[in-house]
Amino acid sequence: MTAAQLAEDGFPRHGPPAFTCHVAERRDAPGQLVGICLHYVTYSAHVGRTAYLEDLYVVPACRGHRLGARLMAALADWARSHRCSRINFTLPDGNAMVRRFYRQLGAVDLTADGWHLHRITGDALSRLGDLHQPEGDEL
Repeated sequence: MTAAQLAEDGFPRHGPPAFTCHVAERRDAPGQLVGICLHYVTYSAHVGRTAYLEDLYVVPACRGHRLGARLMAALADWARSHRCSRINFTLPDGNAMVRRFYRQLGAVDLTADGWHLHRITGDALSRLGDLHQPEGDEL
């Protein structure tokens, strides 16, 4: 990922942006970012529009001042105003403090309910894409 790709995807010349990003700036230095909340809309056949939180980051020097919670509140407000019924995200194992942060915001860990995130990437994505034959496909 490059800055140019990020700019192109976030501010495309044509069509909608691939993501939305809420930011937190230093009060004493406007324009200096100290936190981001990057997300996009996904869709569920069961509940309709959902927001997917891709990244929440607050610079270490500014942690402990509720910036992360305020960015998440901005995302929740955005999600409501865009008719999203929920916010989905994944967390890595091993960071109890981060898991506790999201639990305090009301997040529920779906892994215990039997839902598991899966990913297809790299060579597997290429091989799978190579199987697609748009003409002559039969159901």
